[in-house]
Amino acid sequence: MLAPLRSTRGALRGRPLLLPLLVSLAVNVVAVAAPALAPALTQGTADVPAACTRRVPLTSHSEMTLWRHNQWLETPPHFDERGVLLRQFSPYAVVNARTEREYPWRVEEIDRTTETIRFSVLTRWSLLHPGWADDPWVLLYDCAPPGR
Repeated sequence: MLAPLRSTRGALRGRPLLLPLLVSLAVNVVAVAAPALAPALTQGTADVPAACTRRVPLTSHSEMTLWRHNQWLETPPHFDERGVLLRQFSPYAVVNARTEREYPWRVEEIDRTTETIRFSVLTRWSLLHPGWADDPWVLLYDCAPPGR
Protein backbone atom coordinates (compact mmCIF):
# COMPACT_ATOMS: atom_id res chain seq x y z
CA MET A 1 0.00 0.00 0.00
CA LEU A 2 1.31 3.45 -0.89
CA ALA A 3 1.96 5.93 1.85
CA PRO A 4 -0.07 9.10 1.62
CA LEU A 5 1.78 12.11 0.22
CA ARG A 6 2.68 14.71 2.78
CA SER A 7 2.16 18.33 2.04
CA THR A 8 5.27 20.49 1.77
CA ARG A 9 3.36 23.73 2.15
CA GLY A 10 4.39 24.14 5.74
CA ALA A 11 8.06 23.50 4.95
CA LEU A 12 8.19 26.35 2.43
CA ARG A 13 6.32 28.83 4.56
CA GLY A 14 8.49 31.86 5.25
CA ARG A 15 10.88 31.04 2.37
CA PRO A 16 9.14 32.38 -0.74
CA LEU A 17 12.26 34.30 -1.82
CA LEU A 18 14.67 31.37 -1.55
CA LEU A 19 14.39 30.25 -5.19
CA PRO A 20 14.81 33.76 -6.71
CA LEU A 21 17.75 34.33 -4.37
CA LEU A 22 19.45 31.10 -5.50
CA VAL A 23 18.84 31.94 -9.17
CA SER A 24 20.29 35.41 -8.67
CA LEU A 25 23.34 33.94 -6.92
CA ALA A 26 23.89 31.45 -9.76
CA VAL A 27 23.67 34.20 -12.40
CA ASN A 28 26.21 36.32 -10.51
CA VAL A 29 28.63 33.41 -10.13
CA VAL A 30 28.46 32.73 -13.88
CA ALA A 31 28.94 36.44 -14.64
CA VAL A 32 32.05 36.56 -12.45
CA ALA A 33 33.48 33.21 -13.59
CA ALA A 34 32.94 33.70 -17.34
CA PRO A 35 35.74 36.26 -17.86
CA ALA A 36 38.12 34.10 -15.84
CA LEU A 37 37.31 31.06 -17.97
CA ALA A 38 37.41 32.87 -21.32
CA PRO A 39 41.20 32.55 -21.83
CA ALA A 40 41.00 28.85 -21.02
CA LEU A 41 38.41 28.36 -23.73
CA THR A 42 40.34 30.15 -26.48
CA GLN A 43 40.77 28.16 -29.66
CA GLY A 44 43.42 30.49 -31.05
CA THR A 45 43.01 32.74 -34.06
CA ALA A 46 43.47 31.87 -37.68
CA ASP A 47 45.03 35.30 -38.40
CA VAL A 48 48.65 34.15 -38.42
CA PRO A 49 50.94 36.97 -39.59
CA ALA A 50 52.23 36.26 -43.09
CA ALA A 51 54.99 38.88 -43.08
CA CYS A 52 57.30 37.27 -40.50
CA THR A 53 60.86 36.81 -41.72
CA ARG A 54 62.02 34.32 -39.08
CA ARG A 55 60.68 31.23 -37.37
CA VAL A 56 61.99 28.86 -34.74
CA PRO A 57 60.52 25.67 -33.23
CA LEU A 58 59.35 25.81 -29.63
CA THR A 59 59.70 23.05 -27.05
CA SER A 60 56.79 22.43 -24.70
CA HIS A 61 57.31 21.95 -20.97
CA SER A 62 54.88 21.03 -18.24
CA GLU A 63 55.41 21.00 -14.50
CA MET A 64 52.44 19.67 -12.56
CA THR A 65 52.90 19.01 -8.87
CA LEU A 66 50.47 19.15 -6.03
CA TRP A 67 51.27 22.81 -5.31
CA ARG A 68 52.46 24.13 -8.63
CA HIS A 69 51.09 23.91 -12.15
CA ASN A 70 53.25 25.52 -14.78
CA GLN A 71 53.27 25.09 -18.56
CA TRP A 72 55.43 26.92 -21.03
CA LEU A 73 56.91 26.92 -24.51
CA GLU A 74 60.60 27.67 -24.93
CA THR A 75 62.95 28.52 -27.78
CA PRO A 76 66.15 26.53 -28.31
CA PRO A 77 69.31 27.98 -26.70
CA HIS A 78 71.15 30.63 -28.78
CA PHE A 79 68.54 30.39 -31.53
CA ASP A 80 69.14 33.89 -32.92
CA GLU A 81 72.62 34.85 -34.06
CA ARG A 82 71.95 38.54 -33.27
CA GLY A 83 71.23 37.87 -29.60
CA VAL A 84 67.90 38.04 -27.87
CA LEU A 85 66.32 41.48 -27.81
CA LEU A 86 62.65 41.86 -26.95
CA ARG A 87 62.13 44.64 -29.49
CA GLN A 88 62.98 42.18 -32.27
CA PHE A 89 60.08 39.98 -31.27
CA SER A 90 57.28 42.53 -31.28
CA PRO A 91 55.08 41.77 -32.97
CA TYR A 92 55.57 38.02 -32.78
CA ALA A 93 53.25 35.03 -33.05
CA VAL A 94 53.18 31.75 -31.16
CA VAL A 95 51.60 29.25 -33.54
CA ASN A 96 50.45 25.66 -33.23
CA ALA A 97 51.92 24.24 -36.45
CA ARG A 98 49.42 21.36 -36.56
CA THR A 99 46.32 23.56 -36.46
CA GLU A 100 47.99 26.70 -37.90
CA ARG A 101 46.34 28.82 -35.24
CA GLU A 102 47.98 31.66 -33.30
CA TYR A 103 47.72 31.76 -29.50
CA PRO A 104 48.13 34.78 -27.20
CA TRP A 105 50.96 33.35 -25.09
CA ARG A 106 53.08 36.11 -23.59
CA VAL A 107 56.78 36.31 -22.89
CA GLU A 108 57.30 35.04 -19.37
CA GLU A 109 61.07 35.14 -19.19
CA ILE A 110 64.11 35.97 -21.29
CA ASP A 111 67.23 34.11 -20.21
CA ARG A 112 70.15 36.22 -21.39
CA THR A 113 72.69 33.51 -20.48
CA THR A 114 71.27 30.80 -22.72
CA GLU A 115 69.47 33.28 -24.99
CA THR A 116 66.15 31.50 -24.69
CA ILE A 117 62.66 32.94 -24.46
CA ARG A 118 59.92 31.32 -22.40
CA PHE A 119 56.24 31.82 -23.23
CA SER A 120 53.73 31.04 -20.51
CA VAL A 121 50.77 28.78 -21.33
CA LEU A 122 47.67 29.12 -19.17
CA THR A 123 47.12 26.16 -16.85
CA ARG A 124 43.36 26.37 -17.35
CA TRP A 125 43.84 26.19 -21.10
CA SER A 126 46.30 23.29 -20.92
CA LEU A 127 43.93 21.28 -18.72
CA LEU A 128 41.17 21.70 -21.30
CA HIS A 129 43.56 20.77 -24.15
CA PRO A 130 45.40 17.68 -22.88
CA GLY A 131 47.38 16.99 -26.09
CA TRP A 132 48.80 20.50 -26.45
CA ALA A 133 52.34 19.51 -25.47
CA ASP A 134 52.54 16.87 -28.22
CA ASP A 135 51.73 19.37 -30.98
CA PRO A 136 54.52 21.15 -32.88
CA TRP A 137 54.77 24.83 -31.86
CA VAL A 138 56.56 27.60 -33.72
CA LEU A 139 57.60 31.15 -32.87
CA LEU A 140 57.25 33.55 -35.80
CA TYR A 141 59.19 36.76 -35.25
CA ASP A 142 60.62 39.79 -37.04
CA CYS A 143 57.07 40.36 -38.23
CA ALA A 144 55.86 43.48 -39.97
CA PRO A 145 53.70 45.65 -37.69
CA PRO A 146 49.96 45.17 -38.19
CA GLY A 147 48.44 47.41 -40.85
CA ARG A 148 51.50 47.56 -43.09
